[in-house]
Amino acid sequence: MDREPRAAIIYTRMSLDKSGEGQGVERQETECRALCKRLGWDVVAVHEDNDISAISGKARPGWQATLQALSGGEANALVGWAPDRFMRRPRDLEDLLDIIEGRGVQVATVTAGAYDLSTPGGRLFARTMTAFARMETDQKSERQKAQERQRAYAGVRRQSGARPFGWLPDRVNIDPVEGPALRQAILDVTHGKSLRSLIAEWNADPAMRPSRGGEWHYSTIRELLQRPANAGLSVYQGEVVPNVVGDWLPIVTLAEHEAICAVLRNPARRLNASSKKKYFLAGVARCGVCDAPMNRASVNIRGKYRAVYRCRSGANHGIRSAVPIDEAVVEHVLDRLSKPDAADLFRPRTKSATRSALAEIERTRARLTEVEKDYAEGTITGAQFKATSAALAERLSTAQAALAIENQPSMPESLRKVNPAKGEAVWASLSVPDKSSVADALLSVTIYPTSDPEFGSLPYGCLLEWK
Repeated sequence: MDREPRAAIIYTRMSLDKSGEGQGVERQETECRALCKRLGWDVVAVHEDNDISAISGKARPGWQATLQALSGGEANALVGWAPDRFMRRPRDLEDLLDIIEGRGVQVATVTAGAYDLSTPGGRLFARTMTAFARMETDQKSERQKAQERQRAYAGVRRQSGARPFGWLPDRVNIDPVEGPALRQAILDVTHGKSLRSLIAEWNADPAMRPSRGGEWHYSTIRELLQRPANAGLSVYQGEVVPNVVGDWLPIVTLAEHEAICAVLRNPARRLNASSKKKYFLAGVARCGVCDAPMNRASVNIRGKYRAVYRCRSGANHGIRSAVPIDEAVVEHVLDRLSKPDAADLFRPRTKSATRSALAEIERTRARLTEVEKDYAEGTITGAQFKATSAALAERLSTAQAALAIENQPSMPESLRKVNPAKGEAVWASLSVPDKSSVADALLSVTIYPTSDPEFGSLPYGCLLEWK
C-alpha cells in the first residue's frame, strides 16, 4: 500500500438518512480520517452527499465538488468508507477515470483497502467492484419491487417516507386534528368551496401544515384531496388495487372519494381556475349571432390598434370595442356588490342536483358491493355479474359527471362575507380568473354586431342580463 504523503479528499455519502441528523456521514468521515492518519495522508477537503442515492439520478453536489478538486490538482488521493460510496454505476467510474487519467491518483477505502487507478490492475479492480455494486443494486431493486407489490396486494400500509397527512405516526389511526379537517375539506370542495380559499386557510394554521413542512399549493392540495388512501384504497404503481381493503382507518367513504375526484378532474374547473387568463370577459361573453364564446383581440383600425371582442368560431360576426364593454360589466357588478344581500350571492350551497348525484353515487357503489358479494357466494353467474357490473359502472360514471358539472369552481373566499360598503375594494383585489368567475356567475353578457336589426344599436352592442 502506498504510504507516501498525499493530499487526500474524503468523500462520504448516505442513500437514506432516517434520522435527518447526518450521523451516518459523520461516522464515515471519522473512520476515513483514521485511515488517512494510518497512511500518512493529509486531508485537504471533505465533501458529503447526505440522503442522496448514487443511482437515483439526483445531482450529487459533494461528488461533483470532489471530481472538480481532483481535476484541478488540489488532491491526489480519494478516500471513502467503501467503493460503493463513490459509485454504484459503471458510468460514474468512467467519469472519474477520465478526470484523473495520468494524475497518479490513488483511491483508498476503509472496507476494501487501496487501489491505484493509474495502473491497469487498479482500474480492473475498480471496474470489478463497481460491477458488483451495480449487480447488488439491481438485486435490491427487484427485492424491493416484489415486497412493494406484496404489501400493496395485502393492503398493508408502507411505513417508509413522510407520515401520511391525516393519520397518526402509526399510519393506521386517524389524527384527531388533521383527519377531521381533511374529511371536511373534501366535503366542502365537493360542494363548491374553492381550492384557493382552502389553501389560504390551511397555510394560516400551523396545525394544518404538510407532513414534510412548508406550505400547501394547488398541486399538493389537489393530490391530497384525491389520494386513494383517504378511502382506504391500496395503490401499486399508481393504480388502485382492486378488491383490497387497506389495514388503516379510512377518512372518507369510497363514494365521497369518487365524488371529490369527479369534481377536481372536471376539465372545466381547471380551465376556469387558470392563472394565465388575461381578460376577464374572454370566454364569458357570448356571440349574439351564434352563441359561441367571444375572444379579446387587438386589431389595427385606421392605423391605431384597439382592443376588441370577436367571435371565437372564426366567422365574421363583427367586432366590438372591448374597453366600453368591460367598463359596463364592471359597473353592473360593482352595483350588485353594493347591495345589502351581496354576500348571500356567493355563499356555498348544496344544490339539489348535487345532493341527487351524491346519493346516486352512494346507491350505485352499495349496489356494486352487493353484486360482488352475490358473485363471490355463487348466487349469480359470471355472465350476470359482468352485465350487472357494466350497467352499474355506467350509472356511476353518469352520476360522477353530473356532480362535476354542478360543482364548477366557486367564488373567492373574500366575496362570501363581502361588506357592501367595501365591494369596490374587494373587486379590485381579485385576480383576473376570479373576476371572470364573478362576472360569469352574475351576468349573461351577449355581444351583437352593428348589423343586428334588434340589438345592433344597444350601447356598446352589448346586452347584459342578470342571472
